[in-house]
Amino acid sequence: MFDSILLIIESRQLEVFSIYVAAGLSILLRNVVYQAAWSDLSTRRRVLIFEFMCLVLPMVLVETILSAHTFITVAILIILNCAYFIVRYRTIIEGNNRNHILLGKTNDDLCSGFSFTQFFSDVPPKEAFENSIKWFRTMVLISTGVAILAVDFPVFPPHFGKSTTYGHSLMDTGTAAFVFLNALSDFGAVSKRGSDKITRISYIYVGRVKIPSIFLLLLCGLARCFYVAHFTAHKNFTEYGVYWNFYITLFFLRVFVMMTGYPRCILVGIIIGIGYELALLFYGLEEWILRDDKTSPRVGIIDENREGIFSMFGYIFLYSLSLVYAKFISSVLLRKKNSLIYGIFVGFTFSWCCLALQLYLENYYSIASSRRVANLTYVLSMLWLFTVSLPGLQSFNLLVAAPVSPSRFTQMSLLEAISRNALTYFIVANIFTALVNLMELPKTNYLSSAISEALLIVLYSLMTSLVVYYVNVRRNNSIPSRWNIKDL
Repeated sequence: MFDSILLIIESRQLEVFSIYVAAGLSILLRNVVYQAAWSDLSTRRRVLIFEFMCLVLPMVLVETILSAHTFITVAILIILNCAYFIVRYRTIIEGNNRNHILLGKTNDDLCSGFSFTQFFSDVPPKEAFENSIKWFRTMVLISTGVAILAVDFPVFPPHFGKSTTYGHSLMDTGTAAFVFLNALSDFGAVSKRGSDKITRISYIYVGRVKIPSIFLLLLCGLARCFYVAHFTAHKNFTEYGVYWNFYITLFFLRVFVMMTGYPRCILVGIIIGIGYELALLFYGLEEWILRDDKTSPRVGIIDENREGIFSMFGYIFLYSLSLVYAKFISSVLLRKKNSLIYGIFVGFTFSWCCLALQLYLENYYSIASSRRVANLTYVLSMLWLFTVSLPGLQSFNLLVAAPVSPSRFTQMSLLEAISRNALTYFIVANIFTALVNLMELPKTNYLSSAISEALLIVLYSLMTSLVVYYVNVRRNNSIPSRWNIKDL
């Protein structure tokens, strides 16, 4: 088991995990600053600038010029957060000492009540879980949005790009994260409605036109296919195939969910996943998918898109297991006698069981993780990464209460805007990426240094954030530019 621990420490999997940790600590820092200095951030412009610098800028840096110093970045974020908690601890202690003097009692008589009642926040477990999903969705969107443009520039480390055969990388997590979030969103909709059927059809507004998101996914998939075929000189078929792409994968996932319904989709998805893994291991499917196109060219529509078509079965498996996780955690959190700490412990236990099973299969059965085929170890590695992130984010609710979110604050927050307009954010990020590539900016001499490339990516991220922020404002057009902190 010790060798397995060393293996993961030396692998790229820990590096990807550290980037997620950096993203989570950025969110904690945002909450910390709100707790300490909200009165100085009571205008829309200040909130937008602050949240961009706190949430987006660290992700740009950690994926570009600071990519070789991820652990140092994490350490700096930890120090910044700890500085607040040290000050808060000293403030509480000083307050206790003053109260003790007034009461004429010693510190020993009264300090026993400090640990939880004064320092830790009292947040209901269900609310903490909902906050963690919102924060996780935002950090995934920001990280993915930065990566899809940065990957075209030399400043983006090659090992952060999608793996061609086996291994772990930052961009290997993108599609899996969206599948995981889809499962959590669907389960949340079922729980609120009190029905066992997933009949919810989400919509997205384009101007004043309301379009079903499933139709928009198909439309974006076809548009992406057309763009790659006619405007992209370098085509990487090892991602999804010749014509397949991320949007088409999500489209067919939604079709599967709507056809099977909840909870039937869990059982059907698990059966599909087990059957698919058996085909990969014992019927040569994995070798056929991963074969070299130079020695064996692609022939026919299925062969041309084999990565996208067959990885769908793995993503369906991931979706079903994610629903199992959501159902399990929800049952734990809904028990009134269970505290938030207990829910966090259960969440971490689930995640580390996924990691243990992944390492066991990799070390004793040589089933290496592969994004291209979305095999069992890949699914388990993604489940571990996501399910270890959620209880980590939940624990932030203990340390700092999430900013109170009345409608006015919700409308002004960049984090809320990105989380509430997830598909819009991703589409806008892709559009800006396409424009940058059409202008051939990654190949120009104007961007001759890593700093200039990083600045362009910052500008791109800012434009994407502004568009989504504006969309959120338009959806909630009764927004005052300033309000009093007492209103919260």
